Amino acid sequence: MKTNMLRSLLLNFTVAAALLVPAVLTLPAHAGPVLPTVGPESDYDKVTCGYLKVYSRTEQTQWGENTYYNVHTAYWIYNTSGKRIKTVANHDSIIDESPEKVALTPGNYVVRAWSDDDGLVTVPVIVKLAQTTTVHLESGSAETSGHVTVGNLTKN
Repeated sequence: MKTNMLRSLLLNFTVAAALLVPAVLTLPAHAGPVLPTVGPESDYDKVTCGYLKVYSRTEQTQWGENTYYNVHTAYWIYNTSGKRIKTVANHDSIIDESPEKVALTPGNYVVRAWSDDDGLVTVPVIVKLAQTTTVHLESGSAETSGHVTVGNLTKN
């Protein structure tokens, strides 16, 4: 009788362990709350614009004592009919040396910006879906990116 009782208890324990072990192993191990996913959105099929980046003439600004920054000057974007559609400051602050990346509907535009070598210039540009058109108006710029590089007026 003790043997039957022991077998029954052992059988019940084995069944309970077989049911509990998979449930415990599938529970996530957390050290705290789960935060939202970090990273860029991957909705490439929903992209509806292209981008424009203009390396216009830079002007030196001073921030603090003996600290100088070369920020890109503002420029203007026009449609092909000559109507101004956007004025771009081309920097976020007086210490921001990176030109602003502007989202635009794909199409043809005209940019009026200050060049290091030629003063105020007019540059026709093409903006394509999900691509960045880059215009370089800095002295001696040999960099090419996107569709248009201006400096030597080289078009890709």
